[in-house]
Amino acid sequence: MLNNHASSTDGQPSSADGQFWMTPTSTPELLGHTVLTGSDTDHLYTFRVAPGSGFDPHQHVETQFVWPIAGSIQVSTPDTSTVLRPGRGAWVPSGMVHAVMSIGDATIRTLYLHELRSLPQLAGLTVVTVDELLGAVLDRLGTTDLSNPERVHLEAVLFDCIARHEPSTHGMPLPDDDRARRVAMTLLDEPADSRTLTELARSVGASSRTLRRIFHAQTGLSFEQWRRRARMHVASSMLASGSSVQRCARSVGYRSPSAFAAAYRDTFGHAPSEQATPHRP
Repeated sequence: MLNNHASSTDGQPSSADGQFWMTPTSTPELLGHTVLTGSDTDHLYTFRVAPGSGFDPHQHVETQFVWPIAGSIQVSTPDTSTVLRPGRGAWVPSGMVHAVMSIGDATIRTLYLHELRSLPQLAGLTVVTVDELLGAVLDRLGTTDLSNPERVHLEAVLFDCIARHEPSTHGMPLPDDDRARRVAMTLLDEPADSRTLTELARSVGASSRTLRRIFHAQTGLSFEQWRRRARMHVASSMLASGSSVQRCARSVGYRSPSAFAAAYRDTFGHAPSEQATPHRP
């Protein structure tokens, strides 16, 4: 059974029972809807997602591609979560349970593709860079003057762009093991927690060696890499919701804003000061 959890006042995801769900306070406002040319099942929607607004955990028969054109959103599944800002989108496979939550004020587009429903190599939530080519394809798909052959061709280009994406380092994977997941959720709820792996392992009745092995096997990251990414994941949400760099640094366990900025740049490729909350178009 899925559980919903409220977000914290700092824009951090609040988590319990090992999941990322947050409870939206309102439903996004529909700004536009296009049925793709020649298809009764492929749709493009545009929503305004106000602060606190979002979609509860749900799933679709169709494959979904969602991307913000202004502001930032958090897309979550039971096992991972990612923050999206303009220039990044999320591929959500058919049947995957997921939730979408605004961070601040955002405008999003979401494309539902029924006729071509899956990419075998993309079995999970996948973050994709929306570069100039992909952005142009997405924009063109949303127009009403397409011929049916052109739509089919553009959808093929869309799938090719997404299939050739570079693996993202921005997602926040969770381990499946109950002990490791409890540690993971503790650190997502309290990223400034300074306890060592040995101390954290003791709190869940495991050895540090066991937890280290589980984190690497089930997330693909060492425990230290996972902990740093968790801190940056929370910081990204806080920055998108308007928190200062200094406040973010303290909240995720960094005494020095410069050390935090270096870690943030190493993770996301840009300084935290560059992640200003964009204005709506």
